Order: sequence, then structure tokens, then C-alpha cells
Amino acid sequence: MERDQLRAAVEADIISADQAARLEAMFRGHEEKTSEGEPLRFLSNLNDVFLSIGIIILFFGLGAAFSIIGFGKVSFSQYAPIVTIPLALSAWGMAEYFCARRRMLLPSIVLASLWSICVGLSVFFLLAWNIVEQEGGRLAASVIFDNGDTGDVIRSIADESHITAILGIVGGAIGALVFYFRFRLPFTHFLMMAALAMVALTIMPGFGTLLLTGIASLMLAIWFDSRDPDRATRLSDNGFWLHVAAAPQIVYGLRGVLGESSQLGGLSIHLVLVIVLAGLALLSLVLNRRALIISALLTFGWSIWNLFQMLGDSFFLRFAGPLLLVGAIVVVIGSGWKTVRRFLLAGFPKTGAFARIFPPEH
Repeated sequence: MERDQLRAAVEADIISADQAARLEAMFRGHEEKTSEGEPLRFLSNLNDVFLSIGIIILFFGLGAAFSIIGFGKVSFSQYAPIVTIPLALSAWGMAEYFCARRRMLLPSIVLASLWSICVGLSVFFLLAWNIVEQEGGRLAASVIFDNGDTGDVIRSIADESHITAILGIVGGAIGALVFYFRFRLPFTHFLMMAALAMVALTIMPGFGTLLLTGIASLMLAIWFDSRDPDRATRLSDNGFWLHVAAAPQIVYGLRGVLGESSQLGGLSIHLVLVIVLAGLALLSLVLNRRALIISALLTFGWSIWNLFQMLGDSFFLRFAGPLLLVGAIVVVIGSGWKTVRRFLLAGFPKTGAFARIFPPEH
């Protein structure tokens, strides 16, 4: 059944939007069992792209309009929220039509992102301007009268601003969670995990934190996938977006941790990266998730390139060598995905908990 037919049935009140989503997932799961690849479920046609571009342009226009309308009519502390709050409500209103009624995935993704960002900014600005109003007078008085409190006031403002930034990010994550409960859009899991990673990095800055949040996202993605090994329901979509969130955090977190190590030289760092990324590629294969390997591809190519620059003894090896090697690996894995998976999973259980995490290739 075509998506347009399901939309028509929803608009005619024959079935609900949730029933339409379940039917679409069922038909899609049946089609994917006979397909070679892992389809991009958020992009069905160019009209979705065209509409998404229009939504973004309209959103900037609304932001400009709210800014002009509010300028000079409200206090300085209320100016930013009077722009971001109406923008958030506008995103929600459009989502009621494009997400709940029309089930258009790419426009829904755009609107979910705009909603979450505006909610987070609204929380941040409301709290930040309270800090300005409360502490601004103390700071001005300490500077004018030189009473020795300037340093303490600045530290107090910095601490409160740090907490405010964290609360703003948490507000955006809660906004994404509310959006999911209303519209059941799997992409919101990506937004929530990205927000939680930002909170963790704000509290404990460092590449190690980024690596840990990536591993946590990967574990949660595997949990969702294990509940839907046939990749036929919304649970699998939740897992997909968590894989998308996990891969860059793991790759760049690991790259940063290795780069900070004083015990590893440049050659050792790239060798370790290549080995770990090769392991990530194997994990991607046995999990049957291409998002991991695609996100790691850029860093893998960069590491291979640097290894050839260090070890290559000719112009051909240093420049053509890495491109030929990386290109050949991608082509072989991409064209023989199912064959490689059968080889890797041969002899492993075809049922039970193991098969739910690492689905066998039929």
C-alpha cells in the first residue's frame, strides 16, 4: 500500500494516524525482507525536501516578524523569550498537520528539531535574564564603588550561567521527549541523546565523556534493535537514530582520547584507530546496521591516508594507495553485505537472545 493511500485514509477518518503508521511499518518490513539495502525512511520523495526547505525559510521569516513586533514593546529581559516561545508554538502547530495528519517524515524531522531548539532556548533565556536582573546590579555596584566584590560576583554569574546552560539543554531534551509522546517520531531519540551528550560534556568536558555517551547510545540502540530483529516496527527506527547518534560520538571521542595520550606517537595513534574502526565495521555488519560504518568512514579514510603518508616510499603509494584501498573496501563490503554477514554469523545460533541482537542472514 502506498503512503499517499494511507494519508488519504487518515484524512477521510477511516483509520487513525497511529494505525496508518503501524500499517506502513508492516508493509515496509515486508518489503525490506526482500531488499538488499537499508532504506532511508526519512526521505520518500523530493516533495518532502522541497517542503522542508520551505518550512525552514518560513521559520526564519516568523523569527524576523516576532523580533520586529516585539522590539521596543517589551523589556530587554523578555525580548528573547517573546521570540523563541511563539516560534516553538509555531513549530508544534505545523507538526500537528505535517506529522500527525500527513505523516511526512522529513518535514516532521525539521519541525521536531526546530521545536526542541526553541524550547531549549526559551528555558535558557528565561533563566539567563533573571541572572542578569539579579546579579547585574551587584556587578555594576562593585565596579563603580570598587568594594572588592567584583571577583566574587563574576564567579557567581559564571556558576549560575553554567547551570542555566545545562537546564536549557535539558529543556530541549524534555521538549523532544514530549514531541515523541505526541507524534511517535523516532528521530526525537537522536535529539534526546544529542542533548544528553551535551549535558554530560558541559558537566565533564573531555573526549572521554564523548566516548562514554556514544557507547551508552550504542547500547540503547542495540536494545531497541533486539526487540525488533526483523526491522519492521517503530522500535527499529528508534534504534536507527540512536546508531546515528552513537557512531560519531564513539569515533571522535576515541580519536580525541588517543590524541591526548602522551604515550602514543602519530603512527601508533593511526594504527590503533584503524584497528578499532575495523572492529566497529565488523560490529556494524553483525548488527546489520550501516549507520555505524558510514559514520566511521571519514575517520577511517583519514587514518589510512596518514599511515600511507608515513609508510609510503613513493608518490603513487602516498596518494593513490589510500584512495584505492579505502574505495575497494567500501565497494566490497557494500556489494557483498549479505554474503559477508552470512560468513561472519555462520555457526552462531539462529534463534534466541543472540539472534535477536545479531539477526541471521537468510
